[in-house]
Amino acid sequence: MTSEGNHGPTFWDERCMRFGHTGWSDELVYNYDQPLRLKAIRKAISRFRLVGDGGTALDIGCGTGDFIQLLSEAGARVTALDVSQEAVRMARQRFQGNDRVEVITGKVEELDFPPESYDLVTSITVLQHIVDDRLFDRAVQNVTEVVKTGGNIILLETAPSKAPTGPDSHYVRARTRQEWIDAFAAKGCQLVNETSHQQWGIVLSEKVARLMHKLLGRQPSGCNDPQPLSPPRNSRSRRILSLLRSLETRLVFAATYPLDYWLSVPVPSSIAEHKILLFKKDDMLRH
Repeated sequence: MTSEGNHGPTFWDERCMRFGHTGWSDELVYNYDQPLRLKAIRKAISRFRLVGDGGTALDIGCGTGDFIQLLSEAGARVTALDVSQEAVRMARQRFQGNDRVEVITGKVEELDFPPESYDLVTSITVLQHIVDDRLFDRAVQNVTEVVKTGGNIILLETAPSKAPTGPDSHYVRARTRQEWIDAFAAKGCQLVNETSHQQWGIVLSEKVARLMHKLLGRQPSGCNDPQPLSPPRNSRSRRILSLLRSLETRLVFAATYPLDYWLSVPVPSSIAEHKILLFKKDDMLRH
């Protein structure tokens, strides 16, 4: 799921061509996490009846279309956009012949859709990639303008309860939960529901990886980067570290799979870095 942020469309085009999607660059992590994302958003749409037959939805940073599919299955007419021409090409090919889906190239910071156009707007790890605060504010403004009064905006983004102590990633801005709430409240949207993203595997794998690198005397290069740790200079050390990281990830995922996929044990909000935030537009709140 992509927005330009500090990386231009070429960055996302290359990622899409290399991996076949715009998500995690680690395929093991992507294959573990993506089904959980889809499950969580599908559950929220159903529980809160966010969109249905005849409804309209906008998916910003749509990537290759997994969440377009989910919205379409819910009965919505879907407009989707992405900065990556390659992702748009793949999504258009995927939904060729579906007259209820329109996929376009564009940036959320530059939306020019008519106000009050959509019942639901989705942002699945997209707005977090806009690290510039001015552009972020413009993006939030655009999103809140195109959603209908009484309509909803659902986000799945990096939103820790406390500000990270380390540096931000070069292309992910880890705004706190409260910063997200304040940003949308300023544009007339009220938080109506909040859940932690169900991903024990990701949470624990990242913590173990950081501990492992700390023991090796190396520090993370940035927060929540899909490749978050600065590589060692020696090629042999890089290979060894990569193998250790892969083994660690596999072991953690094997241990946490029942928690995430079978038991649906929630990750405590205090340690969950990714949250699902549901906002409702209410112009009485706008100031």
